Amino acid sequence: MLPHVYDNDNGGLVRLVYRSRAMLPGNWPSFHKLVLAAGVVNNTIGVTGAITFDGFEFVQVLEGESDVVNELMEKISNDPRHEDIKIVSEKRVPMRRYSGWALKTIHRDDHKAFVLSLGA
Repeated sequence: MLPHVYDNDNGGLVRLVYRSRAMLPGNWPSFHKLVLAAGVVNNTIGVTGAITFDGFEFVQVLEGESDVVNELMEKISNDPRHEDIKIVSEKRVPMRRYSGWALKTIHRDDHKAFVLSLGA
C-alpha cells in the first residue's frame, strides 16, 4: 500500500504526481493502448491528468477528489506494468491544471521538459 497525504480527510481536489519504471520498455503500441483504456476509466471516475513515457519510465499527473485519486493510485500500484512507483508530490489544489483532459499524452520528445516542469 502506498502512503498518501490525504488518507483520512473528507475529500477535496488534489493533484498527485508519480514516477514509475515501465515494465513495457519501448513498447509504444502497448503504451497507447494503456493511455486509451486509462482515459476511459479516468473520464468515468472524474479524474483528469497527463502522462508521459520515454520508453523506460512513466511520469503521470492525476487530479481529482482525494479519495478517488488515492483509490486509483492503489490500483496503479498493483498494475504489473509499473514497478518502483514513487509519489513525487500530492497536494490540495484549488483547480485542475488538466481540466478537459481525461489523460493528456505528453510526447516522448517532451518527456524531460514535462518532468522538469513538475519538479519530478
